[in-house]
Amino acid sequence: MGIFDFLKKTEATKTTATTESNKEAEEAEGNVCVGVLDLFPMKETNQLLIVGSLEGSIKVGDQLQFCNPDQGMESLGTVEVKKLSSQNKDADSLTDEVLAHLVVDRIPSLDKLKKGSVLFSSGVDEEQII
Repeated sequence: MGIFDFLKKTEATKTTATTESNKEAEEAEGNVCVGVLDLFPMKETNQLLIVGSLEGSIKVGDQLQFCNPDQGMESLGTVEVKKLSSQNKDADSLTDEVLAHLVVDRIPSLDKLKKGSVLFSSGVDEEQII
C-alpha cells in the first residue's frame, strides 16, 4: 500500500464517521418526550392547550403518541402538534424547554390525557418516558 492509498483510506474513514454521526444526530433529534403539567381545553377552537416539560426537539406538524405511565406504557392515541410556544413566543420548533405550550386538535382519545401523562415520538425508549 502506497502513501496515496493510505491517504485515500483515511479520508474515506473520516467521511463514513461523519455520515454515521449525522445519522445519529437526526435520529436523536426525532426523539421527544413531553411530561404533561396541565391541560386547558380551548372550546372556541375545539383544541387542547398542553403545558409540559419538553425533552428533545419538536416541531409543528410532528405526530406524538401519548400514554399514562401510571396505567401502563401502552399508547392511548396519536396527536399532531398544531402550534408551539415557549416564554410567551410562538415557535416553529422547540428543543429542551422546561415549560412548553403545545396546541393539538381535540379528539375523543384525549379525554384519557391528564396531568402526569407523557407525549412522545415513536422512536423513544420506554426508559425515557418514565
